[in-house]
Amino acid sequence: MIEVKDLSQDNLNDIFQVCKGVADAFNIPENDFVIKGKEKRIKWLKSMLNEYGPCTKIAYIDGKPVAQLLYYPEKAMRYIKNRRENVIHIQCIVSPFPETQRLGVGSALLSKLIDECRQGIEILDWEKCSYLVAYPFPSVIGIPFSEFYFKMGFNQGEDEYYKEISSRYYPRKKEEYIPLIEDKDKVILFYNPTCEFGFYYVNAVKKVLEENFENLPVKIFNVWEDYEEYLKRPQQTIVVGRATVNQQTVNDFLFWEDVDAWLIEIRDRLEHGL
Repeated sequence: MIEVKDLSQDNLNDIFQVCKGVADAFNIPENDFVIKGKEKRIKWLKSMLNEYGPCTKIAYIDGKPVAQLLYYPEKAMRYIKNRRENVIHIQCIVSPFPETQRLGVGSALLSKLIDECRQGIEILDWEKCSYLVAYPFPSVIGIPFSEFYFKMGFNQGEDEYYKEISSRYYPRKKEEYIPLIEDKDKVILFYNPTCEFGFYYVNAVKKVLEENFENLPVKIFNVWEDYEEYLKRPQQTIVVGRATVNQQTVNDFLFWEDVDAWLIEIRDRLEHGL
């Protein structure tokens, strides 16, 4: 039987048991950057609990945490412009354990959230949610996110999936990315502390860059704390990490898929610029 619980101070560590399954699936080591990323995520989770209330739901089977759903109000995302009222942003649904996949844990988590959004939810001061939005990233665990969200009644919006709850969906007006002179011949890395692997990701990128490009300036920013830096370089909503190389954005997923191809792209952008 699947049991769904809200995140609290008492079960805070359960989410990291779920994410351990993600680390194992991607062969991510328990190094200093992952540990530091966990510390940053705990700090963020506690601040969200204090200011808004539970922002994560955890699924249990036989008392074991097996999946989680991370969400928060769009109004809390200070690093994006044109934030919409009473809109909930779904960052991720994680169900990494093969033995519990296709048992309905992801559906149980999202169904619980949808029910609360219809009635009035704590993170919106007990008001009804206008609509849910999600920015799914490529999945190598379980079914594709697009298939899952469509199954749960979501539609394709502008660079996002959405599910109307109490109001009609309106896409958020996106800001055009304008390259900054101050970014010339530099690499700017952003990470999202809502995921402990964000800090690991940007430091893994930084290490590869330092090994392949001598004296290349690299700056790292936390989008929740250094949100003004991200606002200066508007891109799509950040899930884990984003990179700007010599005034140009790059495909961050290519780093994980083929680091040699990613390095070729980086070298080209450093040599030619804008």
